[in-house]
Amino acid sequence: MTIQQQYQQTKVLAGPLNSTPVVAGVEITTDEAGRFNLNALHRASGGEKKNGPSYWLSLETTKELIEALGEKLGDTEIPVSVIRGGLTQGTFAHELLAISYAGWISPAFQLQVNQVFLDYRTGKLASQPQLPTNFVEALEYLLQSERDKEQIRAQRDEAIRTKGCIASSREASVMAQLGHAKRQVDALKERLGIGDQHKSIKGAGLETLYLDANGHRRQTATRLKKLAHEMGVVAQIIDIEDPNYGTVKAYPIEVIARFKQEMAQ
Repeated sequence: MTIQQQYQQTKVLAGPLNSTPVVAGVEITTDEAGRFNLNALHRASGGEKKNGPSYWLSLETTKELIEALGEKLGDTEIPVSVIRGGLTQGTFAHELLAISYAGWISPAFQLQVNQVFLDYRTGKLASQPQLPTNFVEALEYLLQSERDKEQIRAQRDEAIRTKGCIASSREASVMAQLGHAKRQVDALKERLGIGDQHKSIKGAGLETLYLDANGHRRQTATRLKKLAHEMGVVAQIIDIEDPNYGTVKAYPIEVIARFKQEMAQ
């Protein structure tokens, strides 16, 4: 199929955007022009370094594909946009380019992405729950979920009450609920970078820049990584999902504590 045929097919398939496409559990965000986030697709494919968007964009065949699509789109749309810094940084590409990128990674991944995009364009995707953006939203989401579960439990308990065994049943149900809620809260805290084991720069209440002993502005992330090396825990630095940047680093709490001690001196 030619680029023109694919483009025409894409326009025909365009439909209601009921939800954000999700591939392999990764939300594929779009920019204001509707271009798809290639960095998100990279994570969905497994995140191998060799499959990064920059490697694909450097290929001559990719450059030719972008040029051909650009001629077809004319002045109405830019095929690829690379945003460096800010809240929406990343590489965003036209849907046809995003599918081509997926095919470069693997044929199976291309089929998977193509099907998700097709469902997305035709409005067949089921509504996907949005990841809370902060701890307060996470607790609110968890509370609503527990309220829904409690309503179901209440109906069950009413039936049990008529049999004279409500006391033991309610006690077991409440204990199970509390244990489950705590596990969910702990998991959400880790995912948001404010857990008991790891914290992101934002989750630790730190600024992205700090003043060193000479009064020079330095990157907080650079210092945290250096401290992790010195403390022998650099392997414990993890990536967590972030609604603005895709992923950010979360550092062991002992590294965060050491950095704060330095700042207090």
